Amino acid sequence: MRPHKFYTLGLALCALACPIFAWAIPAAETDLAAATEKAKAAQTPILVEFTGSDWCPPCKHLRKTVLNTPAFEEFLARKGWVYVELDFPRKPGALPPEVMKTREEIAMRYGVRGFPSMLLLDSDGNPYAVIVGPGKSPADYFDKLGKAESLKKEFESAVAAAQEQRGFARAEALAAAIAKLPPHFQTFQTALIRDIISADPEDRLGFAKKIQEGEMLLEQQKMLEAFFETTRGKTTPEHLQKSRLEALKLLENKDLLPPIRLALNKFISDGYAMEHNIEKALEYLKLAQASDPESREGKRLVSWIQNMERVLASIKESEAKSKKDSDGKK
Repeated sequence: MRPHKFYTLGLALCALACPIFAWAIPAAETDLAAATEKAKAAQTPILVEFTGSDWCPPCKHLRKTVLNTPAFEEFLARKGWVYVELDFPRKPGALPPEVMKTREEIAMRYGVRGFPSMLLLDSDGNPYAVIVGPGKSPADYFDKLGKAESLKKEFESAVAAAQEQRGFARAEALAAAIAKLPPHFQTFQTALIRDIISADPEDRLGFAKKIQEGEMLLEQQKMLEAFFETTRGKTTPEHLQKSRLEALKLLENKDLLPPIRLALNKFISDGYAMEHNIEKALEYLKLAQASDPESREGKRLVSWIQNMERVLASIKESEAKSKKDSDGKK
């Protein structure tokens, strides 16, 4: 279940042209908890890479063109950021089960689904921005890192200004500051949200409700992960049918939040796709997208739906042609 420009053109070209075999990812931590303690002591941001070193081609491309270059080493040295590499290898026995479980929980906590993903966190582990994919070029990737840091600074500046306010004006200003962050990262700002609730006792801004939804989402995510754990690696027709029925049963819960509903419908769609039932796979993929259409995952599914519609149209066209040819021979 992985933006100011800081680099000149010459430095970006160096990332492309300089030999990479003599470089390795610099000073990479592999334990996020330990890295967070280190970042707290130094009051510095954390950069977390989610990668699949032995199975993910885009991850290998990112490492070759960006992470294993002197340009990236210089970038980290200049920023002083704590760098964390969380690898999710698929080779059996590559990681102890408890380590993999911890990393899967971290990925779930931050909503990481696409690999490679690079998260920018503050020194307390609160996320500000995420970069998914290897980027179009080294220069493009450094630009994205710069924009991520720029967003962090813009947010912090807005928070500082908001804290000069009093009463409901303070709550509104803090809410506007939090709104600068990606929606799926806003709920991590628990201290600021408590401040907003305190300055908005009537909950006109709805943050007390958001806290309740956040707690509910965490519980439902745990339920979802437990369900996925029972189905992992079970791909026989019997297992697919059984897990599909279980997922449909879970979907009967009217209190399920949109991200969980999306994940379950997507799970059912994937099962039908494995059975080559493209019509049903498309049906549930559309239900998944409609469950949370404005989310990052919901928007990503739009292109999946379009691709599956093209596949289905091609299959039907081929079947119609075969039938026509068969009828013509009679």
